Amino acid sequence: MSRHHIQKHNRGRAPGSEFPNATYALMTLIAWLESELELPLLVNLVLNWLQGDAFHPTRRWHRLAGNQDPQWGAVRIIGRQRQSTIEIAFSQGGQKCDKQLWLPLPPMLNRFCLPIIQSLPSGKALLNDTQMEKWRWLCQPGNKTSVKRHPDITQLMLSYPTMHTTRWRHYFLHCAESDDTLNPLARIWFTPLSNERAGHHYQRIGTDELRYALYSSVKCYLKNLTRALPNEVKTALPANRPARSMLMQLDTEASYITDAEGRIPERRLGTNGEGSYADVAPHYVGSHRALSSSQTITLLKSLRQNCNGKRPSRAAEKSRWFDYHNYLTSTLAIHLITTSGLRPTHSVSPNRYVLQSPVVKDKGQYRELWLSDWMQNTLKNYEKHRDSILGWAGALQDIEHLLFLFDASGRPSALSAKSLRIFMHTHLPGAVPYQLRHTFAQTLSTHSTPTHQLNRLMGHALDGEQLGASDQLGNDSTQLIRTLNRLTPYFRLAEVPLKW
Repeated sequence: MSRHHIQKHNRGRAPGSEFPNATYALMTLIAWLESELELPLLVNLVLNWLQGDAFHPTRRWHRLAGNQDPQWGAVRIIGRQRQSTIEIAFSQGGQKCDKQLWLPLPPMLNRFCLPIIQSLPSGKALLNDTQMEKWRWLCQPGNKTSVKRHPDITQLMLSYPTMHTTRWRHYFLHCAESDDTLNPLARIWFTPLSNERAGHHYQRIGTDELRYALYSSVKCYLKNLTRALPNEVKTALPANRPARSMLMQLDTEASYITDAEGRIPERRLGTNGEGSYADVAPHYVGSHRALSSSQTITLLKSLRQNCNGKRPSRAAEKSRWFDYHNYLTSTLAIHLITTSGLRPTHSVSPNRYVLQSPVVKDKGQYRELWLSDWMQNTLKNYEKHRDSILGWAGALQDIEHLLFLFDASGRPSALSAKSLRIFMHTHLPGAVPYQLRHTFAQTLSTHSTPTHQLNRLMGHALDGEQLGASDQLGNDSTQLIRTLNRLTPYFRLAEVPLKW
């Protein structure tokens, strides 16, 4: 496959791309619900579909008690009688791994699966050996077309196209890839091979918030299906059949799902499996490297105040002016990383000749760098200071990078990542500038920044144009700068003293 086709393929999977056709997916779902398959096999199909692969040949769902940890292919019931909610052990990327959490089923799926799951005793598998053998046969290529449908549905299918099985079986995965409102860490749970597979290195989220993000997204993708239900199909669905039961009946959500906006706590019975349910304290997944908001605000404020105190008089020796300039430059570099997400392991400075549309050399290639209005104004003032001090020092001004330092002999040199690490360690022992890039990503993610915007601001790329997503998503530079402008009041940024 050529690089061009790889880029095109990745753009089609990028956040902000087109969602799968809901009508096609819905008609395929109806066709399976109205097939000759037994109800346990249909429940198995629906649970596998939600987990990311409708026709997984080996996953064998089984019921656990309400006090047990999630396991591969496990379900449990929270609550009792009519207020019961099924939770599945949702595995990261659908794979058999040790990363799983209990995820409630949305009402549409919960209503359909609950009678079958309630009939299972704890520890019992959903499918018996005979049904499991039939399921493995169904998952083999070519066997799905031999499954018979309800006669009324078979006739109805002639009027509406269905989705290809290969795409329908991964419906939720494709929706998550296209959803630019989904938290990147939640997207990784749908598909660890997504363009955000490195998101856990930059962001952090609590398991209760992650559970809410996953639940809300699944509920949204299912709502897309019900909205796409044609009136002709709605009236033609056979009464007392699985499709009508799932798509037409209304149901309410359990109170523990709706009580706390933005999070869904994990609930658990006592160790003996009896008594009342209690919330389990959440733990965090993802990166722990981001500095807290208070740490970042305090650091930036102290650096600006020190710049004002270190400014020498015009008659001071050159060495003092050089020290002041170096401190000022490092201070601006810290602010630049915090407000733009610049990667401080390569070039720590934008190119001075394109300040109106800054570019920076990142991993050996130039990429566009977006700056907030506050940062643009600050760098414009710094450029005036820069030209003045170079002229006063009698140094060459033909330096490619905007930010530079004076060495011990008074010669200008580019600001390096090593010198910036030493500078930051002096003011915040144990911290490194790269943590500010994590802080940038975490802050924007917390403020619900669309994922494709965050990727562009961070300069992420995967075999194609995650950076150059304007080919697909349009030129949104104005929106990107508007997003960055929200960081100015958040970090309480004030003017940096740059008077020469």
